[in-house]
Formats: sequence, structure tokens, C-alpha cells
Amino acid sequence: MREQLLLDMEHPVLKNHKAYGQELLPGLAYIDMLYQIFRERGFNFKELELRNLSIYYPMTVECGYSILLDIRCTEAKTDLWSIDIYGSKKKDDGSISEKKLYVHAEMHRIIPKTYDGEKIDFCELKAQSVKHWSLEEVYGKCRLQELVHYGYMKADGTVYATEQDILMDISAGQEASVDADDAMFHPVLIDGSAVAQ
Repeated sequence: MREQLLLDMEHPVLKNHKAYGQELLPGLAYIDMLYQIFRERGFNFKELELRNLSIYYPMTVECGYSILLDIRCTEAKTDLWSIDIYGSKKKDDGSISEKKLYVHAEMHRIIPKTYDGEKIDFCELKAQSVKHWSLEEVYGKCRLQELVHYGYMKADGTVYATEQDILMDISAGQEASVDADDAMFHPVLIDGSAVAQ
């Protein structure tokens, strides 16, 4: 399987996520990207498990060029695909730089697990929380470390901590909710969950 994508500064995930002043694709955004490629080829995502994702270069875009991604999923053996994501800078004048490897990962076909046991009572866990804080507070602490989330990339919600657990009640913000149905594993929710811990 092979897929090509073009990412530029107008991509909502890149445009609204910065580290040290540079637009940057969050590493967790690759999850949705890869699962969508497999889904488009007819795979059931419940039977897939992404493993060993390694990022070699940060995916950044600047004024004057975009990144042309070449995503290659090669069946290494039955039910195992080796994934390589290459990127080339495509300048506004049409010239394209040499490809470099940005990401390597593996996708495994698995037997889906079912959970028929105990259910989580979210209301009870919230009631047992010893403290809670808003995601806005989390984003404020991130900004102090020069990791900045804007509009589309800001989730809404609250984090609750009990003596043993952390519970997150989060949702995509207003901007990201518009196209939320297009995502399988929404980058805003995955990134928001990661920074909230």
C-alpha cells in the first residue's frame, strides 16, 4: 500500500500546535493518519494494532514550502506491515528536496479483545476525586515550556485525580468538532489526553 499526502501551514493540526515557535505535527497525530490509510483499504481497525512507532525527524512546515509525504506500508509477513513515512520539502517554486525518513512503525493484525467484565462508573470516580483541574490550566503550563496549542488543537475538559487513578473528561473544542466525524482517533483528543497527565 502506498499513499501520498501534502501538508502545508494551513493544515489545522500543524497550524495550531507549536513548539519553540515552530509549527509542529504532534507525534500522536500519526495514529489517526495510519489507521485511516488501513481503513480506506478495507481493514477493520479493531483487528489492527500499531506498534513500535519511531519518529526520526519532527514534522515541521514553514512559510515557502510544504511537506510531501510518501507513506509506504509493506507486508513484511502475514498480518504484519512495515510502515515507512518519507517526506520531501516541496517549495512554492515547485522544486522538491530529497526524501528523508520521518517515521517507521509496524501494523499488526490481531484477534480483537473483548471486555465483558466490570464497567467503569465515571460518575463515581469523579465523586471520589481528591482534586481536579481544567485542561486550560494544563495548556497554560505547556505554554511556559513553549509548547503552545491554539484553537483547533485545544481540547476542552477537566482532569480528575483519585488516590489511584486519573480520569479525563475531555472533548474536541469548538473548532475541531466541525470535522470530528472525519477522524478515527482525533489528534486533538489524543494530544489533549497526553498533555493532561
